[in-house]
Amino acid sequence: MHFIPNPANSEFICLLGLEECVSKILNEDKENSSQPVPFSCSQCLTDFTPTWKWDKGSRGKEVRVICENCVTTNVKKALKAEHTNRLKAAFVKALQQEQELEAHMAQQQQQQQQQQQQQQSRVSSPSSSAAAAAAAVAAATNHRSSLEVTPVRVSSNANSR
Repeated sequence: MHFIPNPANSEFICLLGLEECVSKILNEDKENSSQPVPFSCSQCLTDFTPTWKWDKGSRGKEVRVICENCVTTNVKKALKAEHTNRLKAAFVKALQQEQELEAHMAQQQQQQQQQQQQQQSRVSSPSSSAAAAAAAVAAATNHRSSLEVTPVRVSSNANSR
């Protein structure tokens, strides 16, 4: 015997497939069995794919399957939606932080303006400037009263020159 059946041998696989085909053709007349209903994708209605996946959303007695192409498309859509939601959440968070920062900066600017106004009012406030003006007037009057006015006579020598 020169041929030993081995499933790892490619010739054996080819011959086994050939044997199944020949037996099917020979027994076709004898057996009239009903063919199983072929699968069709529940989304795109295709009837061929390398692999079928069971539709998790199917309820009831009807068997529903999804083709490999629709499965990968659904996974890509789900990943894209998740990515979009994460980006949207990140942008909303960044916008909130920016608004908080702007509000904080505006608050600091108001505080600085208030401090500057307080400093300016201390330096030249109306009540202190009025008091300073009143003190200056009083000092001037006291100074005038303390000075004696002496009449100055003009000598005739000054006119002759």
